[in-house]
Amino acid sequence: MASPPTLIAIDPISSRRQLASRWGATHTLDPSAEDTVTHVLDITNGVGANLCIITASSLAASGPGSVASVAFESVARSGQVTVIGLIGDQIANFNRLISKEFQVGGSKASLGPTYVARAVAQATSGTWPMTRYREIIMHRVALNDLPTAIANDHLRGAIKILVTPPVNDSPNTSEA
Repeated sequence: MASPPTLIAIDPISSRRQLASRWGATHTLDPSAEDTVTHVLDITNGVGANLCIITASSLAASGPGSVASVAFESVARSGQVTVIGLIGDQIANFNRLISKEFQVGGSKASLGPTYVARAVAQATSGTWPMTRYREIIMHRVALNDLPTAIANDHLRGAIKILVTPPVNDSPNTSEA
């Protein structure tokens, strides 16, 4: 019987690490509190990760110690690093790319109307596990309350925020 795959989630936000655990991550690491490269290599018995997927937000470190640098150091020989929507200046040791012979690919995560149509079709057909996606909505905020929520730091640690527009209950009396 094969052992389950190792899935390592690295995120500085505790709520995101907890969600990753619930969704199947076998290990979660906090890059602000520990040497993630050392831990990834320890977890993989010195081999490194076969696939590193970077989906970094504006919270990601830039410069030395950036998420790109961690991925380049953590990826296994002949592995793959996929970068989606990276923010900030990233510094990585490109000698690792040569010595480990791994692949690097990127996407700006702008998939367009075809993707949106497919996602809506799956969501409405019941074939997409919507409960999992509802789980990432950490806060629901009325549009009018959004500036106050941001100013008072109520949204810290949120994964996704659902902003609801104001509802106009009055009937439209103008006719075209």
